[in-house]
Amino acid sequence: NQISPIFYEREIIEFRLKYKQSIRDIAKYIGRNHSVISRELKRNKLPRQKQYIAKIAQELADKKKAKRKRRKKLEKMVPQLLKSLLK
Repeated sequence: NQISPIFYEREIIEFRLKYKQSIRDIAKYIGRNHSVISRELKRNKLPRQKQYIAKIAQELADKKKAKRKRRKKLEKMVPQLLKSLLK
């Protein structure tokens, strides 16, 4: 379970993709597995856009992360809500 790239890594990915470097070369430079870079490109590139933009990728990743956190907090609150309703 690898951690998603952080912003400066996304900037490196964007820059190196502009200069036609392969995913494997980018991964070696950053020190990540090539599958991490590949997943990053699939998850955080705009669907209609052929270009990877680090700032947009970071915004998309942040939105997805925020959604995940909200759901987890709600799940933790359910037992407390049930207890208060059953009293």
